[in-house]
Amino acid sequence: MQVEPSTLFFISAFYKVGANNLNYNSDQYSQLANASATETDAAKRKQLYDQMNELLLDESFTVPVASSPGNIVSRAGVSGFAWRLSGSLQYADVSLGA
Repeated sequence: MQVEPSTLFFISAFYKVGANNLNYNSDQYSQLANASATETDAAKRKQLYDQMNELLLDESFTVPVASSPGNIVSRAGVSGFAWRLSGSLQYADVSLGA
């Protein structure tokens, strides 16, 4: 499965449209995010991403400066981990075998 760049605007705590950690809200941002997520024509979608990039640079409501990779530790017999699109782990099906 390929993740589209528009996924960022709906799952990231910092970029999520209408409910981000920074309380950033913009009609243009919402419109571009929704349009890029639903546009099926690749050339038009790229134009929308270009517009979104310009808006993100102009508004600069968040500036990523470093990543913080998580550390995962497990032992034999632990199973059921699943990765979310956001890069975090989903623990709903984790179990400990014998």
